[in-house]
Amino acid sequence: MVNIVGKILWVVESMLVLIIVLAIVVLSYNFYQLNVAKKDYVSFMGYAVFEVVSNSMAPEINIDDVVIVKIDVDVIENDVITYQRDNAFITHRVVDVQRNYIIAQGDANNKKDAPIAPDAVVGKVIRVIPTLGTWRKVIVDPTFILGVVGVLGIMNYVVFKNKGTIIPSRKKYMKDFKITHNNIIEEKNDKK
Repeated sequence: MVNIVGKILWVVESMLVLIIVLAIVVLSYNFYQLNVAKKDYVSFMGYAVFEVVSNSMAPEINIDDVVIVKIDVDVIENDVITYQRDNAFITHRVVDVQRNYIIAQGDANNKKDAPIAPDAVVGKVIRVIPTLGTWRKVIVDPTFILGVVGVLGIMNYVVFKNKGTIIPSRKKYMKDFKITHNNIIEEKNDKK
């Protein structure tokens, strides 16, 4: 029973470490794209992710939902798109497509948006992940991060430092051996 608990704690700790490493890789990639490459948004393999900050597309898309956008696709009427205006990214439905401009409108809005140049369109929304923005806020909260680090520290102490209680000591199972003059390996027997 004790050995099983040790193995379970080791697996949980390994998974948490893997998640932290993946988060560091993602954050590093985001930092590179935004600060070194000077892009306005982070994209990966033709997709971008945006967090929704208004209810202009409610009830289909709400505050704290996350939208996945396929970059540089042809848009048609009734597509939900994300476009850039000034320093903001807006996700609305296309209500009219002309040769030189696009008109969009939020589902919950009474008024159409100003005309959008086709090169201002980031792409078409292909997936909405409800409330993922809320989870992102929880995960990047310093209290949560300190808690995870604390739990990892305690688990590390319990699993690896507390010898013989959770994971039995190896010495208990290891025996001393000697090689005799005929190159035969025998168990040492120091008792006389």
